[in-house]
Amino acid sequence: MKQELGAFILSAGISRRFPMNKCLVKIEEKPLLQWSIDLVKSLPVAFRALIVNPQWKSIKNSFDANGFEILVNKDYSEGMSSSLRLCVQQAVHRGLSAVLIFHGDMPFISRASARAVLNEFSKSEEPVVSAFYNGVKGFPTLIDRTLFSRVMKLTQDHGLREIFLKDPSVLRKIEVDDPGVVFDVDTIADLKQALEWGKRVW
Repeated sequence: MKQELGAFILSAGISRRFPMNKCLVKIEEKPLLQWSIDLVKSLPVAFRALIVNPQWKSIKNSFDANGFEILVNKDYSEGMSSSLRLCVQQAVHRGLSAVLIFHGDMPFISRASARAVLNEFSKSEEPVVSAFYNGVKGFPTLIDRTLFSRVMKLTQDHGLREIFLKDPSVLRKIEVDDPGVVFDVDTIADLKQALEWGKRVW
């Protein structure tokens, strides 16, 4: 049976450790969130969606999200779990067989790393495939529909790691030579590092 995959970018957080909406800060003349959008545009998936909070309407003109379904997470204040549940709800509604999860504040994930996760999923016996760098779990993470019910049970700011900690057997680790899979922009210090490195490291 053909695998119908959906790619979801999580960008509904409120940037508590950042003095402004970090989606808008520019790295190499491109808004932070646009890096993830452009990566997902390049991938062979059946469905693309952007998970945002209600502030999206005031910043949407800063991005080119053509081809994406915009999903507003009204429960964003509950934390990461609310966005993940929204991904799964949409996947079930659209009959998707799996979801590929990205974060909107991770600008340097390479296309090769994303494709490595996709390729491994097609032959993996485990229901979850995720990129790792130097033994550290990163993104993207691909989740088969057989685990959707577990994702729906996540609460507050608990992410996918909660599932892996309880049952490591579900996870297939893909080690990649790509620090971008574990680098995110959470603070001003992270932004400075990103501006210094740019695409030279990746």
